[in-house]
Amino acid sequence: MNSSSNADAGHLDSALLFLSNEPETLAFLLGWFLPPAAIKVCLKAGRRKLPPLYPNPARFLAEQLGSRDGSRKKSASFLLLALPNEKPCPSKWVSKKNIKLIHPSAFFSALRNKLLSEHLDDWKTAAKWIASCADIYPTADDSDEETQRQKRSEAKKKSSAAEVENKKLKKDKINLEQRLSQAQIKLAEAAEQLGREHKRRAELRDEMAQLRAEIHDKSTRAKSLKKKLTTASSSSTRETSLAEALENAQHQVSVLQKKFALTHEERDDLRGVLEDYDKFRELPKEVVASFRGRPLLAEEQRIQESLAARNGSGGNQLRILVVGGGEPQHRHKGKLMEYAHELGISTEWRMAEYQSWHKEISKLRDDMRNHFDGLIILHWNRTTFTRKCREICTQENRLDFTCHYEGFSNLRESMVKLLELLIQKETPPTK
Repeated sequence: MNSSSNADAGHLDSALLFLSNEPETLAFLLGWFLPPAAIKVCLKAGRRKLPPLYPNPARFLAEQLGSRDGSRKKSASFLLLALPNEKPCPSKWVSKKNIKLIHPSAFFSALRNKLLSEHLDDWKTAAKWIASCADIYPTADDSDEETQRQKRSEAKKKSSAAEVENKKLKKDKINLEQRLSQAQIKLAEAAEQLGREHKRRAELRDEMAQLRAEIHDKSTRAKSLKKKLTTASSSSTRETSLAEALENAQHQVSVLQKKFALTHEERDDLRGVLEDYDKFRELPKEVVASFRGRPLLAEEQRIQESLAARNGSGGNQLRILVVGGGEPQHRHKGKLMEYAHELGISTEWRMAEYQSWHKEISKLRDDMRNHFDGLIILHWNRTTFTRKCREICTQENRLDFTCHYEGFSNLRESMVKLLELLIQKETPPTK
C-alpha cells in the first residue's frame, strides 16, 4: 500500500470514529457496502461476535466501532474498496429532495470524498447526507451471484497473470544464474592469472636481492684481495696481481650491473603488465556496429579506392598483422575482419603474450618475412616484446605502427595510417 492509500485509510478511520457517535446513521453506511459476511470479519477483527439471530448486523457493528479499533480499521479497509471512486456530483446538488435524481455512483463518489477528508465539517456533511438517504439504497447482500461470479473471474485473471509473471521471473532467475556462473568462471581465471603474475614478481624481487648480495660479496672480495696484495714481498708482483684482480673484479661488476639493469627492466615491464591487466577490467564494454553496408569515412574510402586499383592491376592483397590486447579487446576480432574485408585487405589479430613472449619471436620473424606486409603493435604488450617486434620489422624491411588502444576507433585510425604509408612506399615518386 502506498503513502496515499495509507493517508486515505487513516482519514476514513477517523471519520468512522466520529460517526460512531451516531450508530443509527453509521449503520446505514455500513449496511449499504458491507454484506453480512464482511460485517462478521470486521467484528472478528475487534474480537467480537455477532449475537445469534441479531436483526441488524450493521447496527451491531456500528455500536462497536467507537471502542473496537480492530473492527474500525477493518471496516475502513472494506469501505475504501467498496466506495466508488468516479466523478462525484456537486455537493450543492445533494439534498433529500434531489437525492433520487442523482446517480448512485456520483452520490457515493461525493460521499467518499467527504469521508476521506481530514476536516470535521466534511464528516458532519457526510453524516447529514447518510441520514437523508437512509431508506433509499438497499443493503449489501452476500448472495449476489453476479458479483461472486465477477470476483471469481477477477481472481482467475489475477491467478493467470501471477502464473505468467512467475514463469517470467523463473526464466529471469535462470538467466541471471547462468550469467553469474560465467562471471564467476571469468573471475576465477583472472584471479589465477593475477596470482601467476604476483608469483613472478616475487621471484624477480628474490633474484634482485640475490644479485645485490653477489655484488656486495664481489666488492668485499676485491677489497680483501687489494689488502692482501699490499702485504706482498715484491712490488712488481703486487702490482701484477692487483691489476689482474682489478680487471677480474671490474669484469664481474660489469656483468652483475648488466644483470641488475636487466632485472630492473623486467620488473618495470612486469609492473606495466599488471597495470595493463587492471586497465583491461576497468575499460567499459565497447559496442562496435557492423561495417557491412555502412559508409566508410572519407580517408577510408580513399584507401579503399587505392587498394581496389592496386589489386585490379595485378598487385597482391596487402596483409596486416595486429599483435596485442587481451580478451576484452579480442571480442572485436570479428569486427576487424569485417573492416578489413570492406577495405580490401587481409588481416590477423593475435593476443598479447605476457610471460613466454620470447617464444613468439621466431614465429613473428617468419611471418613478417613471408606472410605480412605491415605490423600494428597495440600498447597492451610487454615493452621488451614491442622492442623486438620493431627490430624484426626493420630487419625485414616491413612497416610497423604502434597503436595506443583504448577502443576500436584507435585501431581503425592506426590501420588507415599504416595503409597510407604502405601505399606511399609502393607508389614511385612523380618526376
